[in-house]
Amino acid sequence: MQDTPASPSATFRTAIITGGNTGLGYVCASNLLHDASGGSPWNVVIACRDPERAQDAVKRLRQEVNAAGSSAKVEAMRLDLASFKSVRDFTEEIGRRLDTGELAPVHALVCNAGIQRGATKTFTVDGFERTFGVNHLGHFLLVNLLVPRLALPARIAVVASGTHDPAQKTGMPVPAWNDPTALAKGVNLSRKSGQGLGKVKGNHLWTRQAKANGPGAGTTRRSKSRRWRWCKPADAALIKSPPNWA
Repeated sequence: MQDTPASPSATFRTAIITGGNTGLGYVCASNLLHDASGGSPWNVVIACRDPERAQDAVKRLRQEVNAAGSSAKVEAMRLDLASFKSVRDFTEEIGRRLDTGELAPVHALVCNAGIQRGATKTFTVDGFERTFGVNHLGHFLLVNLLVPRLALPARIAVVASGTHDPAQKTGMPVPAWNDPTALAKGVNLSRKSGQGLGKVKGNHLWTRQAKANGPGAGTTRRSKSRRWRWCKPADAALIKSPPNWA
């Protein structure tokens, strides 16, 4: 497999996977690279904050692809969801590469990356509680910025978890609901409630609202007004005006 990114003229499709270097993200990347349906092979972009770990995953995935004799491609790009600047830099680079033909059209975005800080309160560089900032707000901004650059047909997948679902009987507490501002501050953060809402219930609600109020269930359409305007205004306000908790 070549080390250079796919070009649109080669009829490739690009899929971006956050946190694709390990766990479910890695398995998702592997499955896409072996996917022969849809006609065109995939060019998978592993979006990861740690370049070394990302390159290690790319190396292993390329070995899989070569062994299978596939024409699919995989590469890594740096993305730190704990930094709005990093998210914006990433999407600007994606846009630049699309405009110059270095990157095949983006048909899929998998919002997979996530952390769980438990009762440890830490903050992103923008001043948000880290679990909520990375799992929820980082992906919220990423999706909003990438939606206008998606090619049809397109799909956005938001990964959540059933860990805090009482029906799963995992022993984890039910996530406590709180308003977005309180979650961003880490108010009442405890080992009992944690920040489960940050990736579990929060992303479930986010995706359900998008499905219910958006222009399609996980799809986008080309129009002058194509935006993720069905996302929560409170989340947009938090991103637009990062807090000063001092």
